[in-house]
Amino acid sequence: MAYVLPAAALNLGLLFGSFWLAFGPMIGYFPKPYGWIVAVQVGSAWLAVVMVWCFPRRYSIFHGLGGRRPDLLYDAGERRIHLVGIWFPTVFVFLLYYDFCTTVHPAALILPACLVGGVLFVAAVLRDRELWSDRNRLDLALAILLSFSYGYATVLQLNCALDSSPVAVYQSLVIEKRVSRDPYRFRRGPHLRIEPWGPEHESRMVSVPYTLYDATQPRDRVCMVLRKGALGATWYTAQPYPYNGAPVVLEPGGSL
Repeated sequence: MAYVLPAAALNLGLLFGSFWLAFGPMIGYFPKPYGWIVAVQVGSAWLAVVMVWCFPRRYSIFHGLGGRRPDLLYDAGERRIHLVGIWFPTVFVFLLYYDFCTTVHPAALILPACLVGGVLFVAAVLRDRELWSDRNRLDLALAILLSFSYGYATVLQLNCALDSSPVAVYQSLVIEKRVSRDPYRFRRGPHLRIEPWGPEHESRMVSVPYTLYDATQPRDRVCMVLRKGALGATWYTAQPYPYNGAPVVLEPGGSL
């Protein structure tokens, strides 16, 4: 017998997705500390998992809404409401908030990212048997990719936000400065190419805030501030010379 999705459930799902679509890009403008933003990014996915477990025939976080008749929003074998909005905070972690933080060895975060993403994936799909059907192979691949992206964004933030290790400050020189406006580049905005220093044995282009970009010219000194990372993944940021212990600014808002 077909199961007709109640209008209230449909409205709740659409409201949930619309909320994150509008709210995700703005979380960086909310008051500090930055830990509040971490909680939003981490918690939103698990709120969706709870919705899937409570209403498994109504919601999914990995595939969308289907129906063979406009008045029938769910029956056996049909898709559920896609809670797509939960991924927006994760997307903006990569595109905006961690643009100025560089991990020396990003591979150090891969194992914990896989563990976190794997737990989310298993928790979500245990109540979503339809995802394993032959016609949803693309959705299954997308689910694995989204879960890993969520895991990496989570451990990246925790590695930096929970880091209480002492800083190591290295002086280096600016080789060139450039503003990338290429829409096809993953990282846009102001960049400085820095001479080799500390753990970086080759010159490297790093993303910086406009305040540092405008105040710096080629051959000027900058301070590279190195931290060990709460999860053991060393990371650094470029800071004005001399470094006065100022917090790391995360655009468009918040700081560490």
